[in-house]
Amino acid sequence: VLSFILFPFVVEMVIVAGLDRTDQNPFLSGMSDELWSEHNKEIQEDFKVAQAAEPSIDFANFCKKYAEGTATTKAMIKHASTLEPKQFWPEVLGKDSKSAVEIVRREREDLSSVDVIADGSMCT
Repeated sequence: VLSFILFPFVVEMVIVAGLDRTDQNPFLSGMSDELWSEHNKEIQEDFKVAQAAEPSIDFANFCKKYAEGTATTKAMIKHASTLEPKQFWPEVLGKDSKSAVEIVRREREDLSSVDVIADGSMCT
């Protein structure tokens, strides 16, 4: 949360993970204004549907799945198609192997195999 003091008001800018384009979000970083507008619209529509099913759902928590890559919008997919194929996934560090493999497979459907190598195993 960033705060700015504008006499006599304090204005706070809240960054919503999964909605806002930041360098920390590999799924949205560098997204064009046009695609970001599409992305924003898709999330707003999806949130209305989710909120109808579960009225207590919080918007920021709803958006987290887009930041984590466990949910995507058409705009995110279009944006990803303009990028070089991803080769590293630092965001999966600390996650269980099943979740990490799901993320890698979702982001790189072109890979024929995504394998888990046990910690301490030798590989070349």
